Amino acid sequence: MNESMKRLQQSCRRPFGVSVILPAYQSREYLSFMLNSLMSQTLDFTLFEVILVVNGPDDGTIDMVKTYDTLPLHVLSKPVASVSHARNSGISKAKFQFLTFVDADDTVSPTYLEDLLKHSSLLGITIAHLTDVLPDGSIRESPIEKDILQVEAGERPSFDVALSRLHRVLTMTACKLIPTEAAQVVAFKHHLRSAEDVVYFSTLLSHMSFEIRIAPSSAVYTRHLRQHSVSRQRLTYSFAVTERLTVVQELYTLLDSSRGSLTTMLRKKIAAQWRILLRYIEENASEKHLVLRDVSRIAVPTSERNDYHDVIRFIQSVDAELE
Repeated sequence: MNESMKRLQQSCRRPFGVSVILPAYQSREYLSFMLNSLMSQTLDFTLFEVILVVNGPDDGTIDMVKTYDTLPLHVLSKPVASVSHARNSGISKAKFQFLTFVDADDTVSPTYLEDLLKHSSLLGITIAHLTDVLPDGSIRESPIEKDILQVEAGERPSFDVALSRLHRVLTMTACKLIPTEAAQVVAFKHHLRSAEDVVYFSTLLSHMSFEIRIAPSSAVYTRHLRQHSVSRQRLTYSFAVTERLTVVQELYTLLDSSRGSLTTMLRKKIAAQWRILLRYIEENASEKHLVLRDVSRIAVPTSERNDYHDVIRFIQSVDAELE
């Protein structure tokens, strides 16, 4: 029996429905927006559960959520302030055939879960649509949603096409429905402080292939981009260099067994990490020697040495131009 059939057989032993994994760290101020959107779901409440994982010191979140007594809510409390640890805890407790991840400061449309479940496959990933809302309340056209709409306009994408054209949504945490049995094959890595979703989903997509489906336009995940969000923060050495190199090293390990479109996707993910690092060195040229020291410490596959040396040369050139 091949892996797909084993996965299908194991999935069929679970009840039909969706487990919603919701990590919460110091989220009392805005968690109600996500919980209210889950309360408004058109999907029968017997067909989904919300696994809220409060991680780190409780800021009153546990008491606050007691008011949501009609929501099928399970609350876990974890002392470790780690979104990866929280998501892994949620995955391990999921009881339904499918799961989806949501973040505490976002919202979903009323038919989100129903639409995803109607278009689900035990051998597939179902992608929802995406809207970004800026801190001032204005809506930003998301490049990820552009990807989805372009692919949706054609025939149902193959796995290879999805890896090429939908890689951004496939490697973000939210905005999709995944078979629980598949999600439990890998785990979020606790040592990653950022881009843990990129590594998790890149690892998952390296382990198995999926049917790819796109839900109707009524299934919308809304990201509320706040002032403290990563994309709006000033780059620090820790985030832009140390953490990016850790992620690059994780992705390099996946390249050894990758082929074709998967290799191409992994290289896109690696290139995105390098771009952040290079942007930092452009803004902080005086730290060139520190960056070169740390970049030289990672293990680089033979196949990636040309791109790696291009990065080295760029770092060396930035300071030279300033001098």
